[in-house]
Amino acid sequence: MYIYPSHPECMPAGRRLVAAVLLAMAPLVASLPAHAAQSAASAKVDLQQVQKESAQALEAMKKYTAAQRKEALANGKELLDAMDNRIDRLEVRTQNEWDQLSQAARQQRMVAMRALRDQRDDVAQWYGGIRHGSAGAWDEVKQGFVDAYGTLSRSFGDAVAQFDSTSAAAQKKKP
Repeated sequence: MYIYPSHPECMPAGRRLVAAVLLAMAPLVASLPAHAAQSAASAKVDLQQVQKESAQALEAMKKYTAAQRKEALANGKELLDAMDNRIDRLEVRTQNEWDQLSQAARQQRMVAMRALRDQRDDVAQWYGGIRHGSAGAWDEVKQGFVDAYGTLSRSFGDAVAQFDSTSAAAQKKKP
């Protein structure tokens, strides 16, 4: 989902549905103590866990042969689904913090989210190559997926760090 509430037609129908559900749930989620009070240290530990799991999954992906296409597809789908979930949570977080953010922080977050979605789409294209590519192109598409996902994972980590810093700055400005 994109952070352009005034332009929902820019989103695919499935993303609009997810966006609507997430927006409807945002006040409920924000009111839960576990989510509202998550510390920066806890978020950092979560990010480290995500990076560790992603690295393990990518290492497994590198080892699949063309004969193991089904297993590679299942692994790739898990990676994509998990990243979609994480990106969606960042978007909900941004929406929950929107009123406390400066105009510059809002713009930075919108740019970061757009870049994450674009990079995620690149990974999905490589995933399609794994699904439909020939056995002769196997190594190329598999490596393309691994490289694109690695870039996405690093960008996600950078976005989380950026979001943490803008959240901390917004909290300091609160009376």
